[in-house]
Order: sequence, then C-alpha cells, then structure tokens
Amino acid sequence: MNPPIATPSSPARRWLCCTLLAALTAAAHAGGSGDIVERHTTRTTLRGTIVVTDIGDTIKITHVNIGQARGILNPLAIFDGIVRWRPVPGMAELYQDWAQQGAEFIYLSSEPESHERRMREELEKNGFPAGRIYLNGYGGTAIASQKISMAIDLFERHPRARFVFVGDSGERDPEIFGELARTYPQLRRIYIRRTTDDTDLRYTRAFRRLPQSQWWVFREPDELGRLP
Repeated sequence: MNPPIATPSSPARRWLCCTLLAALTAAAHAGGSGDIVERHTTRTTLRGTIVVTDIGDTIKITHVNIGQARGILNPLAIFDGIVRWRPVPGMAELYQDWAQQGAEFIYLSSEPESHERRMREELEKNGFPAGRIYLNGYGGTAIASQKISMAIDLFERHPRARFVFVGDSGERDPEIFGELARTYPQLRRIYIRRTTDDTDLRYTRAFRRLPQSQWWVFREPDELGRLP
C-alpha cells in the first residue's frame, strides 16, 4: 500500500488559504466565507483518481462572463439555474471515458442548495457520470474562496487520492489551480477550457514552476486523452 502523500500542516493550510485569497480576490476573507453544501457523499477516505470539475462554462454553457472578456459578469447568469442546460459538446463523452478508467467525479457549482436536485437530473439527462455535488450558493469573490477551501479540504481528507481539476478561463481557475498544485502534490493534472481571448502568457504565469505535462489548456474535449 502506498503511503499517503505529504500535505501541508494546518498552519500551512491557513497560510495558503489566506495568501491565495489575498492574491486572487480584492475583498477576500482568510479561510473563505459561507458554507459548502456537499451532497451524496461519504466520509470514507477516497483513493484512486478523483476528477473535480467546475460546471459553469466548463461542462455547461452559461456565459458567466460577457463575450470573451474575463471579469465582466453577465447579468443574465443569475437565471442560469432555471434555464435549460446547454452542455459543452463532447464533455459528457470525455467524462464517461474517464469514468470507465476508474475515475470518480466531484461537481462544483456556485448555485444555491435549492438547485441541487435539478442539477443532478440535468447531469444524468446529459450523459455525465454520477458523482458528488458541492454547492455554495455564492458568486464572484466567494466562489474563488470556496474553491480553495473545498480543494484543501479534499486534499487533507483524502491523502491517498490523485486529483484532476477541470475548469475554464472565464474566472480565476488557472491561477487558483496553479497555486494549489505547487503546494499539494496530490493535484496531478489540470485541464482548463479556454473560453476567453487571453494570451498564452496568462497560463505560463499561472502554471509557473509546474511541468508542462501537468497542465493543459484546450478548446475541444477531443484534444484530451486518457487520465494520468
């Protein structure tokens, strides 16, 4: 049996959370704010490969930001939880392939708890693998802080698991995931769906000191292959 991968101590965890929030969000509060609602999960220690995936503009077309501009929020996004799902073509098939390779899935969303049932139904209807759902009901600064808090909690609760994070370029996923990967070796691979017109310089900065094999920026799911 492989020994658990070493992870930062609790003081290091608090320092990392504070540092990330200060760097990524102007109005952040150290350690995050609000509660994450974790649905249909267990306290059993996870092993193997865990895919942690964002939903909005990663597997579901929501246009959280207006056009190709990063940081300009679309005011119509507030209705996202009640309109018909438009899945990103090919993502369900990709995730089903990964599930056949033995991966488990955790879906992360800023939608409120009341949308959990509909979200699970839409995931199933659109062909995505079953998985755990984390909700936090916040947006903007809070979703960044909750992603950090959730990720650190997962790393510490499941030290034997290997994590793959999937997000998009519309918000701060590259910067958040890059900083986490430099601190937690359990984060083995990062995939970012390119939804903005950022130059490659953004990604080389976000993933500095990480090997190229650990991160990938893509537009179409068929650019990605098997899990690490």
